Amino acid sequence: MKKLITLCFFAITMLINVQEVNAQSPSQINQTAIEKTKTIKSAFKAQNIGLEKSKLDGIYEAYRVYLKATYNINRETQTNAEAMQKLDSDLDNTLKELLSKEQFSFYLKAFRAEAYK
Repeated sequence: MKKLITLCFFAITMLINVQEVNAQSPSQINQTAIEKTKTIKSAFKAQNIGLEKSKLDGIYEAYRVYLKATYNINRETQTNAEAMQKLDSDLDNTLKELLSKEQFSFYLKAFRAEAYK
């Protein structure tokens, strides 16, 4: 009987924890996207390369989508290199359409250099 009660208690605890993790992830994703956008904005500003607000909004949205997809991949499987490469490529393509040639070139050098070595 003790084992059954312990098992039920453990199962309920696990269900509560899973719901808490899922409830926290969207806000964490949004916060990380905001931080990444601020980092990119600061780097561009340091190089005297301007970014309009609409482009910053686009960068935020691209990173939010990217981080959400990354979270889903990591949650479903521990390692999925092909899916991550596709996400990286999709992010780069979105930003390439959004930014000017000079801005995108700087972005690649400053933030994605490790992906292209």
